[in-house]
Amino acid sequence: MRPTRIGSLVAYAILAGALGFVVDVSSGSSVVPSTYAVACFALLALAEGYLTGSTRARLRGRAPVQPLVIARLVVLAKASAVLGALTTGWYAGDTAFLLARLGAPLGSPAVRDAALGMAAGLALTVGAVLLERAGRVPRPPEERPGGGGSG
Repeated sequence: MRPTRIGSLVAYAILAGALGFVVDVSSGSSVVPSTYAVACFALLALAEGYLTGSTRARLRGRAPVQPLVIARLVVLAKASAVLGALTTGWYAGDTAFLLARLGAPLGSPAVRDAALGMAAGLALTVGAVLLERAGRVPRPPEERPGGGGSG
């Protein structure tokens, strides 16, 4: 499995933002995120942040770790990174629509909720990328370049 590329996540966010803006323009209104959806994204981001610290500590030898657990965490991180990028982009498109088309003031509840959705999606993306990076298992010394192997 290859690491998630930041460029791919940015592309997902841009495409989702454009799609969100087009959907809002064609419908004439914005899909404002539910408070519960934003809270779920934020809680998932916090959980992945906690798992990042725990995983790093375990891989540094502070506690035993099962390889299958690391594999599951990396899969969760890869899926969450894409979901977070799509969420960030969609709500960025909503925010842009609200500000450009509807002329909503910055302090309006709709703009605030869309901006919070965008921030929660970004936090989820960052947490997921960090969790994926934490799940990388270091190579044994004999496999490292310049390492102490017999040869």
